[in-house]
Amino acid sequence: MIVFEEQMREIVNLLPNAQDANGNLFVVRYGWGSQDELNKFLFLPESRSKYPLIWLLPGRTTRNEVTKKIRRQTRLVIATRATDTNQFNQVQHATDYVNILNPVYSNLQTLFESSGITKIVDNTIEEELRPNYSFNDNGKGVLDIWNAIVLDLTLEMLTDRCVNKTIKF
Repeated sequence: MIVFEEQMREIVNLLPNAQDANGNLFVVRYGWGSQDELNKFLFLPESRSKYPLIWLLPGRTTRNEVTKKIRRQTRLVIATRATDTNQFNQVQHATDYVNILNPVYSNLQTLFESSGITKIVDNTIEEELRPNYSFNDNGKGVLDIWNAIVLDLTLEMLTDRCVNKTIKF
């Protein structure tokens, strides 16, 4: 049985590395789950960067065994750690958005269009820019302050096909 979260991991792993303004390359990371799961991920000490990050929030999957499709109203957050939270949105956009977040978003769209197993229903994506993004949920807010793009879309996956691994970004 195809599990939406794990299938997303397989296709996100095909994304090319992100590059910052200094030419440093970073692997695009992926994770999924609740706020508590996200904080556990962010708290883990690692020798490599956790960013840029694509985080899939929990959702309900509809499975159709006849058409071999699964569908989900999907919320994804593409995030990078805000390095200078004192700067205004215009500066955040000119740095993190232009150099990292927008290219990752563009590559993610290409991935969904070319993976061979995914389709954005009605070709519609709602997007929201969130510079210096953090939230507080009774003291359980995100551990880092992010520059982020929040995406809402309905994503459909075919369960009887293999992922196209030769995507041109």
